[in-house]
Amino acid sequence: MRDADYQIVFSKRNYDIFLREGVSAEKLYILSHPLARNTREFFERVYLNKFKKYKENTKIVSLMLPGGTEIGFRKNDYSLISIEEREKNWIETIKLIKKILLGWKIYIKPHPNTKNINKIKGSLETISKNIKVVNPQEPADKYIVIADVIIELPLSVSTVLFTASLQCPEKPILSLGFLHEFLGDYYKDFEGIEYIDDKEKLINILKLIRDDKYQKKPKVKLGSEGFSNIIELLEYLC
Repeated sequence: MRDADYQIVFSKRNYDIFLREGVSAEKLYILSHPLARNTREFFERVYLNKFKKYKENTKIVSLMLPGGTEIGFRKNDYSLISIEEREKNWIETIKLIKKILLGWKIYIKPHPNTKNINKIKGSLETISKNIKVVNPQEPADKYIVIADVIIELPLSVSTVLFTASLQCPEKPILSLGFLHEFLGDYYKDFEGIEYIDDKEKLINILKLIRDDKYQKKPKVKLGSEGFSNIIELLEYLC
């Protein structure tokens, strides 16, 4: 990426990451994501609003289940994280969420590439009658729109939380990293997303959400180096 004439990123955070990786500031340009621009109204009208009809009277947690994460490695000692350990952690975390957010509906949205979906569905739906594992091929946008809180289980590295932070920036969005693995802190210090690697912290935050006392930090707007649309950016470069 250092050899490219230009590098276009969607956020100031990615801009800073590219700088640290050695990309020249003269080559970097921020193009705000469509959900952060005037086109947001179009997205909401023709696409996102259709999911609102699925919103229920009860409170909803949308749990995003990552795909392609059968094994992992811890950062501190490179030890293996087996699929059995990962699934055990998922179950413990879901039970904790169910216990604190008592009576809430929990939708578990697996990644489209999730394997053994029938096995996962069987093991997770037995935890509570309020838990439903949905079709992996359904759009995550639906469960972002209808949720009161969005949580991604480890390994939390997918783009779904990034999308949620733009789609519904006012909602609590949590990235869990209890296994302390490589890339597990991908969303650490990510604006609009709360990274949690400690269960006590999760308990405290869930209680705040339950009691309607949770407050998000206000998002910082892009600096003057950001462009509002692709035409504006291309005209500048040309």
